[in-house]
Amino acid sequence: MPVPEHAETGPAWAAPEDDPSALAASQLRPLPPLHLGPDLAAAGATAMIDVSDGLLKDAERVARASGVAIDVDSSLLTPLVEPLRRAATFVDEDPLEWVLHGGEDHGILAALPSTADLPAGAIAIGSCGESTDRAPQISVDGRPRDQRGWDHFAAKDRV
Repeated sequence: MPVPEHAETGPAWAAPEDDPSALAASQLRPLPPLHLGPDLAAAGATAMIDVSDGLLKDAERVARASGVAIDVDSSLLTPLVEPLRRAATFVDEDPLEWVLHGGEDHGILAALPSTADLPAGAIAIGSCGESTDRAPQISVDGRPRDQRGWDHFAAKDRV
């Protein structure tokens, strides 16, 4: 998932650990990395989706549409997890779960060949490959995971 950098604030999704108000501000005024879309396409992306309904939920959508299995490496999510740690600890939550299932992240998830050079601001977070049984499979660290997130068409998520 690409992570945009901004000279004055650092990564768009990040907040300084000692400034929880910056975390709230990034939620209220997201800075989506729209500029990375063309760079990812030029690097060979074969699929892209905005991550606004939860990383695993949106990854599952890509997997289903493409007939692939996706495995996320949680250790590669550190740049996304660490800025959330202080706030998550305050409310006794796991920041990794926020990254995997939370919404409104406004990032881009893209599938690129393993040999592709990632554009500046993008980070690799896992791998994907053809699903042996053609059913989409989502895993984290090699273990299947629930794809919780926002589903606009599910009755339970309707307002």
